Amino acid sequence: MTHTAGPGPENPSVTIRQVAARAGVSKSSVSRFLQGGTYLSDAAREAIQAAVDELGYRPNAMARSLTERRTHAIGAMVNDLRQPWFGDFLGGLGAALHHHGYYMVVGDTRVDRHMDERLIHTFLESQVDGIVLAGTMPVTHALSEAIELMPTVIAGSRDFDDSPVDVTTGDDAAAAALVMHHLFDLGHRRIAHLAGPDARSFAIRRDSYRDFMAAHGLGGNIMMESSDGTDLGGYDAGRRLLERGGTPPTAVFVSNDFAAAGLLTAAADLGLRIPTDLSVATIDNSFLSRSGTTPLTSVDTHSEEQGRLAGESIIRRILQPASPPQRSLVAPSLRVRRSTAAPAR
Repeated sequence: MTHTAGPGPENPSVTIRQVAARAGVSKSSVSRFLQGGTYLSDAAREAIQAAVDELGYRPNAMARSLTERRTHAIGAMVNDLRQPWFGDFLGGLGAALHHHGYYMVVGDTRVDRHMDERLIHTFLESQVDGIVLAGTMPVTHALSEAIELMPTVIAGSRDFDDSPVDVTTGDDAAAAALVMHHLFDLGHRRIAHLAGPDARSFAIRRDSYRDFMAAHGLGGNIMMESSDGTDLGGYDAGRRLLERGGTPPTAVFVSNDFAAAGLLTAAADLGLRIPTDLSVATIDNSFLSRSGTTPLTSVDTHSEEQGRLAGESIIRRILQPASPPQRSLVAPSLRVRRSTAAPAR
């Protein structure tokens, strides 16, 4: 007579790793199985269930938390923590998550530009309840997959405007318009632009500069250089802009505060006085614009508020996964400081 063995007795000492080894699958596959078997093949589900029964696996408190989707962790992925914008943003995000009983795990992709895929997979495997993608970053396969797999909110970026996700960001066109109107109203006509890296937010700022110059009959005065948005990039691009020859600009609209700090150094090295010889205005209103010997005129994109809204959005997305995607566009405001003045006669 043949007997079919039933499920073994519950054994609290059995781990997910042992179940994975018995089933011949990865540990993350077992974790997904505990959440209901989502994105697993029928063969994998059957193998894991058999291993659970044979070993008598009983989920511990952490595993039950994973099953119930209550790790209360949110993965926040940024592309360069050196950018001062992220300090205020993460402060607002952290405060909003804390209010709802959540905490954030931050990953930075700056050191390794291929790190974004590894970070995304790490977030997925560690079972964070949701992901906040902050700042400009390439739309990779891993990011697209993460958006499909779990609650995701985009913050401070326009690169995902066409994706079915919640987006919280600043109004880049309005921010650029504030800078340009300020410089124009001061009397500047030879206004140059220090553009940012290849991302949609910076492209919107660049296009707004061009449109403004053309609309005011200044198309012949358009002068641009591109940087990577860092202080070193701003310095190098600033030197190229200010040393190119011909009639120099009397003002520069810089794409962000970090690059503007580099431009100030380049101007000083060339013997230019701010704002007597050159006015400088930028976007971000981070701590960099408020410090130093020449505080920067800068547009406040209210990054802390963007962080707070992103935190509220990811909690709403977790609790109401079927709700339609929302767009939050935070209105900017201009902060005038000592880096801008009327052009010298």
